[in-house]
Amino acid sequence: TVFTMTQTPANSASVIVAISGVVQEPSTYTVSGTTLTFSTAPPSGTGNISARYIGLPGTVAGTGAVVNATNGIIVNSKTVSTSYSIPSGSSAMSTGPITVSSGVTVTVPSGSRWVVL
Repeated sequence: TVFTMTQTPANSASVIVAISGVVQEPSTYTVSGTTLTFSTAPPSGTGNISARYIGLPGTVAGTGAVVNATNGIIVNSKTVSTSYSIPSGSSAMSTGPITVSSGVTVTVPSGSRWVVL
């Protein structure tokens, strides 16, 4: 009843699990790190369990924004104080003005993009 996923979702509610294409109720499994545990063993078969991740994984490099869901405001720090590399092939955005601290770098590899609004 225990399986290993390739990503670490934030919690059980941020992953959709299906067995042979049938979506399972979140109450039938738990998630801890990359471990997916079913309360009852699913039927055996090859490749019959799939997990789809919703939103960000539980572990994210860098410091994230603070989201106030009741009013839709996203609050960002105006200073980048830790070096950060945007993942290859990804896009990032910040609202400005933004200050990058002395000695700190933001790396934007080829094929990636960082937009400051």
